Formats: sequence, C-alpha cells, structure tokens
Amino acid sequence: MNFEPTPYIKGRTIAEVWPRALSCIVATAHWRQLCGEPHIVTDQRGDETYEVEGLQVMITVPPRDMIPTLPKAPGVTAWSDKARLDEYFETEIIGMKPKPEGFSYVYADYIKFNLRDIIIPAMQKNPDTRRAIIPVGDPYAALITDPPCLRSIQFLVRGGKLDMITTWRSRDYAGAAATNMYGLVRLQDYVSRKLEIPVGRYIDFSGSAHIRINDDLWWVEKVI
Repeated sequence: MNFEPTPYIKGRTIAEVWPRALSCIVATAHWRQLCGEPHIVTDQRGDETYEVEGLQVMITVPPRDMIPTLPKAPGVTAWSDKARLDEYFETEIIGMKPKPEGFSYVYADYIKFNLRDIIIPAMQKNPDTRRAIIPVGDPYAALITDPPCLRSIQFLVRGGKLDMITTWRSRDYAGAAATNMYGLVRLQDYVSRKLEIPVGRYIDFSGSAHIRINDDLWWVEKVI
C-alpha cells in the first residue's frame, strides 16, 4: 500500500493551510527515507533541503486569519508582524512604495502596470475571460543569478467571485511562503474591490516546495 503524502492541501485560511503544507514536505521526506529513496535535495546554493515537487494549496476563505502563529525564538525566518507583511505587499507586490534598497527587481515591477493597463480593464470588459494572466520574469530565468520564484498570476471570476491562481518555480516554504500568500491575497482583495465582486479562492502551485534543513527545520517542527 502506498502511504506517500498527497501534495495537495485544502483549507479555509493561510494560518490553517501553511502548517499543513510544511507537514506534508517533512512527511514526504520521511516517507522517502523509509522507502530507501533519496530524501534530501541539495540546491544550487549548497543548502540541503526537504522537497515536494508539485505542491498545490487551495485556500477557500483567503482574507481570514492571514497570519500564522510562529515560535517566539531567535532565528525564525518567517514573518508574523502585520506591519512588516503590509510593507511587503506595498513595496514588493503592488508597488505603492519604492522597492527596498539593493533589490534589482520586485514582483511589483511585473505586476503593477500589467494590472492597471491590461488585467483590470480586460476583466471589466469580459468577466468570464481566461486570459487575465500576469507573467513574471522571462524565458532566461534559468541563466541569471537570482530569478523570480513567482512565475505567473491568473485571475478568474467563477461563481461571482474572484479566484486567483499563482505558480512558483521554487518556494522556500518555511521562510517565504506564508509571507508570499499574505501579499498575494492582499493583491486578490485589491483587484476584487476594483471589479466590485467578492474574493473567491486562492490557489497556489509550487514546482519545488522545500524546507532548508539546517536553517529552518528546527522551528518548522514546532509549527507542525
């Protein structure tokens, strides 16, 4: 019998889904180890990681309970401070504020003008469109030093609500995923207000969802 964890998590909120996704990554590594399969992936930076390929989460009530509870200990790389999370949304996702010093790009470089000039007008004209998608990055991502992890954002109006689907090539699930979800659900809410419809589901797909063993596994085990 196959007891390998299924890389699909569905729940109501970020605070519910994110710990379950972390648990899925850890459980998958343990299952592979028990089966005698390789269970540690060393990335391009030399970090050893636990990894799940093709992890998908669906959040059914995204605007509720958006900040998970974290251990209160030095060295926890995830964020739980609302002011810091809002700053992330404003600078790196929607571009209301200048990008942080030293950043060569932020996701807002790809999102801001596409959203204003293409996506929102297209959806106002044809709410049923499947074409409301923002590509992030370019075809040469594999050749540059620090390519965007986020690759696309798609908006769909289904059942009178605004769904959003995000696709990630690579995901630091411990240190970054909950922050990413917070910022992108804020973006989903922003677009829903422009379209004057409620927020629907948030769907999130990661090609490589991973946890860095040396940096993050110690506190992830406290979360899950």
